[in-house]
Amino acid sequence: MRDMLQILPLIGVQAFQKPAVIKPKVVPLKKPVGKLTAKHAFRDMLIVPAKEEGFKRVFLGENRWRALRIARKYLSQLRYVCAYQTAPISAITYWAEVEKIEPYGDKGKYQLFFKGKAQKLSRPLLNENLPRGFMQGMMYTNYEIFKKSRNLKELFV
Repeated sequence: MRDMLQILPLIGVQAFQKPAVIKPKVVPLKKPVGKLTAKHAFRDMLIVPAKEEGFKRVFLGENRWRALRIARKYLSQLRYVCAYQTAPISAITYWAEVEKIEPYGDKGKYQLFFKGKAQKLSRPLLNENLPRGFMQGMMYTNYEIFKKSRNLKELFV
């Protein structure tokens, strides 16, 4: 049994391993010289597209988001997550602070657990003047840029 449990991870079966919890690092951010742009910013926020049913049940109801393929270099940087609600809303409407990140399943995916309830934006970030299908997948951004943005285009310029 011991030999089997040692060999299974080598062939990609992670079902018998204890999940490793990743806590976001509280890293003092260096203030860039000049204007902070999405291209050069520290990426500490993840934007996830969400359909209505999953958004209400999981993001708002369970205070988490799951089945995410997160780039390894961003795992320890992520401190925030926001939900882009797909059509017909087509806007970022809620955000949350990440408490911990855990593996989800055995396919290299993760789930984010929030510190508390997701916060509703007083003014949603609308998908104005962006190409159709722009928010098909996850995107990384910076929390400071997010707070200053008035629409999605400003978030990525």
